[in-house]
Amino acid sequence: MKHPGQAHNRRTPSDPGDNPRFEAFHDSKEDVMRALRTFPLGSSGGPDGITPKHIRDLLTGSTDDSLQQALVDFVNLMLAGTFDKEVNSIIFGGRLIIALSKKDGGIRPISVSYT
Repeated sequence: MKHPGQAHNRRTPSDPGDNPRFEAFHDSKEDVMRALRTFPLGSSGGPDGITPKHIRDLLTGSTDDSLQQALVDFVNLMLAGTFDKEVNSIIFGGRLIIALSKKDGGIRPISVSYT
C-alpha cells in the first residue's frame, strides 16, 4: 500500500501542563537553550543526522518563538514520561557505532543517540 491510513490506536500528545507529573520536571525556554549551547561545536548528529547546530540555526533563523516553544514542550513531555515504551526505546536508545576492547577484557560500547 503506497499511502496507508492513520493508525487506529493513534493518540495526540497531551499538553505538558495537563500532566500532574509535569510540575516536578519542567524546563523553561532558557533551560533548553542553555542545554543546546553545551554541545561542543561540530557535534555529530544521531541516527536522524540532525546536529545541535542544525537546531540552533533553525531557532536563530525563526521569526517567532513557535519552534522554540514546540521544542520546549517536546522536552517537557519527555521529562514528564508521557511517551509510550516504543517511542522511548527510539528516543532514549542509540545506534551502536563501535565496540572497543577494555584493558580488563571487557567491551566498551560506543553508541550515538538522538540530539
